[in-house]
Amino acid sequence: MFIAMFDEYDEGTAIAKAAPTKMQIPVAQNFVTLDVDGYNLQSDHYLVVAANITRDYHDWKPEPVNDKSAMIIALVISGIGLLLIIFSVVMICIN
Repeated sequence: MFIAMFDEYDEGTAIAKAAPTKMQIPVAQNFVTLDVDGYNLQSDHYLVVAANITRDYHDWKPEPVNDKSAMIIALVISGIGLLLIIFSVVMICIN
């Protein structure tokens, strides 16, 4: 998941606060507000979601692999990948 930084407004990829209800938008303008689906959300809802995802992602630690069969399978798969790369290079050199 990629969420843009605040300096990317010119690219249209930044997340900013949004109007929670129609009462907060300019008169005679057609904007979609955060309550369009019937849920009452804070104006910074998506910023909070992004912060929570970032925090959870950085706190995540992979569990160590103790299963020997899983390690053997990983080694076999990586060996097959290496053989395919070598085969591809040899075929390119031959042609």
